[in-house]
Amino acid sequence: MMFNGVKWLFFDMGSTLVDETDAYKVWFRRASDAVGGAISPEELWKRYQEGMAQYNATIAGHLKPFGYQHERTGHMYPSELDRAYPEAKPLLEKLSKTYKIGVIANQSRGAAERLESYGLLPYIDFVLGSAEAGLVKPDPRIFRLALEKAGCRPREAVMIGDRPDNDIYPAKRLGLRTIRIRQGTSCTQLPKSLAYEADATVHSLDELYEVLVR
Repeated sequence: MMFNGVKWLFFDMGSTLVDETDAYKVWFRRASDAVGGAISPEELWKRYQEGMAQYNATIAGHLKPFGYQHERTGHMYPSELDRAYPEAKPLLEKLSKTYKIGVIANQSRGAAERLESYGLLPYIDFVLGSAEAGLVKPDPRIFRLALEKAGCRPREAVMIGDRPDNDIYPAKRLGLRTIRIRQGTSCTQLPKSLAYEADATVHSLDELYEVLVR
């Protein structure tokens, strides 16, 4: 069995446990407004998706030709609109009976509090958010820190996330096993080499349990 001997599951948050669809709609509308509507939210979304497919997706970069002067647009992101996927809570409840669960996520401060508000935190043993850790995926140090917190060897852990670049590639390099959930804003991103190819790929949280236990 592919995942024999696994003790820990490390989850990403956005587009993995957390549905960002509504927040992204508002984010792109605010980004369009920031340049006076010089690029529509729809066109910005199209260019963002094209950039994501090429491993080069930054909203600020797409706004610069229209006079946007800042390096980041994260302050425009309405995290209050994020919601846990409906499948997330029952899945974590079931998985937590067999595995320890950690979260490794590029998130603004308060990731643990947001997970608590979604009702997910009772099933999670630790949360390693980039803002608090001072480390951002794909930096391998954040994965090493997670392994240290878990007290497990790389082969005893599975990284589960939506992005080949931020989740799968760095985790594989350290020897973790990997599962990609191909959903959300990164669904157009294809592995650019075998190093970016997950050990298993699913298209929703509903498929994850069977992959882990089969």
